Amino acid sequence: MFAKRPFSDDYWESKYIHTENINVPIYLLASFSSQLHTRGSFHTFRTAKTSQKWLRVHRYQEWYDLYRPEANKDLKKFYNRFLKGFQNGWERDTPPVRLSLLGFEADGSLTGSIEERPEQEWPLARQQLKTLYLDSTLKQLIWDKPATEGSATHLAEGLTDSSNFIIHFKQQTEIAGYAKVKLWVSCKEHDDLDVADYSNISITLAPYRSLKFEMTTSQSALAPRVSFALHTELLRIWSCQQPKR
Repeated sequence: MFAKRPFSDDYWESKYIHTENINVPIYLLASFSSQLHTRGSFHTFRTAKTSQKWLRVHRYQEWYDLYRPEANKDLKKFYNRFLKGFQNGWERDTPPVRLSLLGFEADGSLTGSIEERPEQEWPLARQQLKTLYLDSTLKQLIWDKPATEGSATHLAEGLTDSSNFIIHFKQQTEIAGYAKVKLWVSCKEHDDLDVADYSNISITLAPYRSLKFEMTTSQSALAPRVSFALHTELLRIWSCQQPKR
């Protein structure tokens, strides 16, 4: 079907699940092991109309967490409250969001991880949005806009080729929320190309409805043919620790 309908249309729109129509109590799980399931869990928590919704973000592989005794006990308490009507203090004892963050040290260990920290909302109201720029010369994410224009190139069909940009935090930094990126993409050899956002596995199943494009005819020597700006929203939740010296 994807070959017959490569672009978003009424057919693909009919497959979209309108989570904003959910009006029953929901217990949502999210983990770091699957971009597909993680994105869906957070999206549903944000959009569901019901006020009776709870999100638990755990730091384990999703199948492992399903069978943990602590997880089963917690889910059973939710079921007892809303399926059997038990007055067991679920609303009083359970915060709307329990957020886990993976701590990364310079040696690769997970020291400093946060496990199911109570929160009142998602995204976090206290978040601070920052803007970073891609530096093609240094291959880094930097805080100040580069003075000169640049580009990064790699073979799109290569299984190991990529353009990577790194940032080193000078102090302990917590990243918990959504990162957005705007990329100018072009192909010098052709006037057409396909773009897939593999940060979300669903792109392999159906046209990705969240991608936005700005078409333009570039006069830049770096991209003399047709190019476009790619806007995409990525879900990133982790905790970055200060590198050890």
